[in-house]
Amino acid sequence: MLKLIMSNFWKNEVPKGYYDTSILFDKKSKRNIQSNWHKKTFSAVNSYIKDDDIVLDFACGSGTFLGKYVKNSNSIGVDISKNQINYASEKYGNFGSFFIWKILVLKNMKIILTKLHV
Repeated sequence: MLKLIMSNFWKNEVPKGYYDTSILFDKKSKRNIQSNWHKKTFSAVNSYIKDDDIVLDFACGSGTFLGKYVKNSNSIGVDISKNQINYASEKYGNFGSFFIWKILVLKNMKIILTKLHV
């Protein structure tokens, strides 16, 4: 089963004071606000995913979402970066299949981006 879960997720508002709290947390833990944002986002999205779901992570980068959060060998990661896909395959190959997106067809891209853009 393939689900598009982001459309409803992004309707949620960021909690009041989130960025201030994140900045303080990041200073103490020597991390940055983006890493905290990714951690919260990945955890929230993962809460919608069932064990038997097949997840498509478009623009998966290094494969962190599929490898650390989804951990489903039927999942698919796609990215335009050969280096990122190689890394994802080496590090998280047991948690999904990773592919390089070589051909970008712009004809239908506007529709896809409108529905999936995060």
